[in-house]
Amino acid sequence: RKTVLALLNTEGGVPVRYLWPLLDDSRWFVVRNALQLATRTGDPALVSHLERLLFHHDARVRREVMRSLDTLSDPHVATLLGRALSDDDSSVRTLAAHGLARHGGRAQVTVLQQHVESRDLDARPSEEVNALLWAYACLGGEATVDTLNKMWKRRLFGTRSMPVRLAAVQALSAV
Repeated sequence: RKTVLALLNTEGGVPVRYLWPLLDDSRWFVVRNALQLATRTGDPALVSHLERLLFHHDARVRREVMRSLDTLSDPHVATLLGRALSDDDSSVRTLAAHGLARHGGRAQVTVLQQHVESRDLDARPSEEVNALLWAYACLGGEATVDTLNKMWKRRLFGTRSMPVRLAAVQALSAV
């Protein structure tokens, strides 16, 4: 698969007009492969197609959407990454948080803060918690220090899980 995709990307790649219809294919792997090829073209219409694919039924396609968004410099990318933080799949949310740390701005701090302060943060996978807290610290700056300090300190009641506490300490290093 990777060899075929590499061959298709040589000599300027596949013309993007042939890739757009493939993004509507019922097979997830066709959509993923077409998306990888389309991302390398750098076509400005790609962002609108990615927005539509944020709601694809297969998480593997949504993960590829996150990777594609992370390569673009469009101002709408941060908004789409912020939306993806509410995805059902943890790996999609993790990729979205990593992307937000690189492409986000002050506008996304509120969205991140909602996830950081959610009751289910302790139950989320450690990779996702690390990504969320890192993005929160990177984008929020010094305003996040109090929240992150409360997360890692031991308290008599309501002490956070060890993965959350470790992620909070690591996120403080971004500030």
